[in-house]
Amino acid sequence: MKLSNRSPRQYDWEKAIDAAKKFGFLRRTLFFVATLFIFSLDLFLFRGKSYMLLSMLMLLSFILLSFLRYEHKKPRAREMVLLSSMVALTVALNEICTHTIPLHAGTSMVILSGISLGPGGGLMVGMLSRFLCNFYDGQGSWTPWQMAAWGLMGALAGLCFNKPLHKSNWKNTTLAQRLALHKEHQFRMVLGPVLMILFSWILAYLSYILYHTTGESFWGWRLYAFGAIGLLLGVIIQRKRLTADTITTTLFTFFVVFIIYGGIMNAASLLMQSSMSIGIVLNAKELRGIYLTGLPYDLAHAGGAAFVVFLLGDSLLARLERIQTKYGILIDL
Repeated sequence: MKLSNRSPRQYDWEKAIDAAKKFGFLRRTLFFVATLFIFSLDLFLFRGKSYMLLSMLMLLSFILLSFLRYEHKKPRAREMVLLSSMVALTVALNEICTHTIPLHAGTSMVILSGISLGPGGGLMVGMLSRFLCNFYDGQGSWTPWQMAAWGLMGALAGLCFNKPLHKSNWKNTTLAQRLALHKEHQFRMVLGPVLMILFSWILAYLSYILYHTTGESFWGWRLYAFGAIGLLLGVIIQRKRLTADTITTTLFTFFVVFIIYGGIMNAASLLMQSSMSIGIVLNAKELRGIYLTGLPYDLAHAGGAAFVVFLLGDSLLARLERIQTKYGILIDL
């Protein structure tokens, strides 16, 4: 039997990074156009009253464009195997915790997947895992919301913990450092999302003192709204990637799960209730009330996920880093 003389496939890492950046711009443009189209459709056809249809169309367009991005990347078999393994592990741990101890290990795995695989990998693991989990927990109109929430958490983790070196700084660096596979585990305080969230919550308390109404509680919508603003500003102004040490990953998990997942699902809950029940009206008063009643669950959810990251985060990240470095798996930007 004659063996082939073809050389093994050579992968152009620089070309892959450039292609990912170019398609990222195209994906954001398509999402912006799709959003304008959906808003125009709702405004002129439904007179701005079909909130549920509007939100579902936007979520589905976001999910569809995310899957198209992954298909455009043309992942290799080794990358698909790693991503599929993380999805399977996330689903398994989530279902175990759902029916035994409510530690929300599935949410933790989404955050750790984003830290290890990058924003694209974290987004895919989050959306696919939540979709598969709901085959056991129940599918419904809440599924796209949960998929989007988990996907955004994974993507944010990838953005904050993975910043590849610029080409001009590639001299005397390893492949793992170029592709952001190497994680720094030494604790150092940086001006990033964590500090900005804490600062925004101080501003939230000051706004409560100055502008609160009679009977209004501080523990409600302000924590989510100001926290989301602080998280967004922290991601924008951060110049260095966050270190993947135990303290930083634990705090990041707590804040992101509380703000992103809690903020999205509380609003989605009111939106779904208003579209299915006659007596529930979509207004600011109802929205403040649902954020206040959802606060205990969101704190427990964030605390459980952060606890799992505190226990298992370092060991899992070290193993994933070793796999990526050994098999040359690119961070999905």
